[in-house]
Amino acid sequence: MKIELQNKVIAPSITLLRKIPLSGYRSLGRTRLVKLLEAKITEISEVEQGMIEDYGLRDINDKLVANGNGSYQIDPKKAAEWRTDHGKLMDETAVIEKGTYTNHESDIRDILKHLKLDLTDADGDAYLALCDALKVKFEDDKPEKEGK
Repeated sequence: MKIELQNKVIAPSITLLRKIPLSGYRSLGRTRLVKLLEAKITEISEVEQGMIEDYGLRDINDKLVANGNGSYQIDPKKAAEWRTDHGKLMDETAVIEKGTYTNHESDIRDILKHLKLDLTDADGDAYLALCDALKVKFEDDKPEKEGK
């Protein structure tokens, strides 16, 4: 399976995929895709951690200054540079390619095509990104025009 997604939609895509009620074989296909996306999130997190080392605020002992939520403060003198570089990282297109099983991609396409879930905000953006990345075709479901 090969899928290309912007880094910024990978986490919302995982969230969306986990919300889809599926069972059995269809659930396995979704779970395998989620695992591929989670591996990419781990890579992105490692890059972000390196960026925090470069842009993070440090105390008098040269230790990164943590926020209360497990993240780190960005040095105000480097904040604009951080926003630019972090934005570039999030806008990059990740190529996720790994062999899973023969019909995995078409199974996921089918799940997305027949999704019966109300979507708002981030879920809608993730759905659009996944459908675009997997080239989901909705033309097949259009009712035939009268007179044909």
